[in-house]
Amino acid sequence: MAELASAMPDEGGYVTWTTRAFGPFWGFQVGWWSWLDSFVDVAVYPALFVEYLRYWHPTWRRSSAGSSRWCSSPP
Repeated sequence: MAELASAMPDEGGYVTWTTRAFGPFWGFQVGWWSWLDSFVDVAVYPALFVEYLRYWHPTWRRSSAGSSRWCSSPP
């Protein structure tokens, strides 16, 4: 990535590189899927972290009382 960034110092990163190499359709695809992937990352990593905590601390397993407590809490 560092070589591409120095060879093409335009803003846009992957989108710019893909657009120049494969055209605007694929550049748009890279930008769109990268943007959608960012939302998945925001949700996946905290969920995985909690699962790891539950593995190392078995007393923190899910219970029906705990889940209903979080769902019914006032805003």
